[in-house]
Amino acid sequence: MDKNFKAINEPILDFEPGSKHREELLKELERQSSRQVEIPVIIHGKEHFTGNTKKCVKPHDHNHILGQSPQAGEKEIKMTIESSMKLGNHGLLHL
Repeated sequence: MDKNFKAINEPILDFEPGSKHREELLKELERQSSRQVEIPVIIHGKEHFTGNTKKCVKPHDHNHILGQSPQAGEKEIKMTIESSMKLGNHGLLHL
């Protein structure tokens, strides 16, 4: 590592009651909670909707539905395997 390298962290945001950042966060949480979205299965960069869906809910409020998520079936699993085989090692994350 370069001895002159200096790590710079993101600024620490203030979320105290009445702060600008807290107000922005609460506004975004309200926006996200006021709508429902359909979350696709993504295979090789393409969206797939199976028709077999499950509800996505808030973890602390299971009665509040945030959206629907399709459940992958045998067809989607085969597509994923085929796509991965075509990619070979290029599709793997290297940590």
